[in-house]
Amino acid sequence: MGRWYSRLTLTMKRCLFLALLLTMVLMIASWSSGNSATSSSQTATTGYAESEEGWKSQVQAILDAYRTGGLEKGKPLLEEFRIPRPSEYFAEHLGPERMDEYAQRYGRLFDVFATSLDGTLQDIAKNQGADLLVKFLESKGEAPPKTGSPAESGVSSIKPGRFNYCHFQLTLNGKASVSWADSMTYVDGAYRFIGFGAYPFWVWRNGGEGTAPKGGGFPHSVEILSRIDPQYPEAAKNNGIHGEVVLKLLIDRQGQIKKITTVSGDPSLVEAATEAVHQWRFAPGRMGLVPIEMETVVTIRFETQ
Repeated sequence: MGRWYSRLTLTMKRCLFLALLLTMVLMIASWSSGNSATSSSQTATTGYAESEEGWKSQVQAILDAYRTGGLEKGKPLLEEFRIPRPSEYFAEHLGPERMDEYAQRYGRLFDVFATSLDGTLQDIAKNQGADLLVKFLESKGEAPPKTGSPAESGVSSIKPGRFNYCHFQLTLNGKASVSWADSMTYVDGAYRFIGFGAYPFWVWRNGGEGTAPKGGGFPHSVEILSRIDPQYPEAAKNNGIHGEVVLKLLIDRQGQIKKITTVSGDPSLVEAATEAVHQWRFAPGRMGLVPIEMETVVTIRFETQ
């Protein structure tokens, strides 16, 4: 009897211990779940206001990250421009039949947008006199003007979204430089890229949605690779004529001089200056990584000994 009772007591103690242990595990799990839910709730409700000021704050936060932390800090924030759960978004707004097709197409366009903007922001961060200003332009809605263009898809959403036509203005030393505008939609507390130009991408056929400059939209000036001094005209030298000749050059995408215009200078020196400049070598101007036709101004000095 005593032995049986002792075994029963030991068994009950073990059961009680296991019950207490299970209770503790459940309490810890419940506490952890509650914290996780609170954290998720906080993350979900943290974002930018749906307003022009909210749009400016979102862009400024990314630009500040590039300036202070470079790629490591800035590039992840570009993901804020991506529509979260794109298949769900396109199922809701365009219908479930082609949601995966639109999601894949959107992913391709977003990568082009993000890569170009990344290049622009890197260049801005490297140049102290550069800045990026943003604002809202008048919304164009969803449907482009009926022009009969073969690029138009005829697709419209079954649930209209909230679209904004968002303008980017690059400034260099306080002066306006390159500008562009893209379509954004407000989803889950942030503005998300939805198309190049004034309209969401699905109003255009696949391949006709527009694009962004490869390597970004930051303009890089014409670079002089080599130059030679002009031959001083004897007549001008003998007459004591000296000074500067200023020429405006139009350089094509191959780095060749396309046009020379005299800005200022004594006429007796201009021909010699022009002949010298024709022998210089140039690297063309660039928009991001893409060579473009660009003007540059050069000064040639003639000085008597």
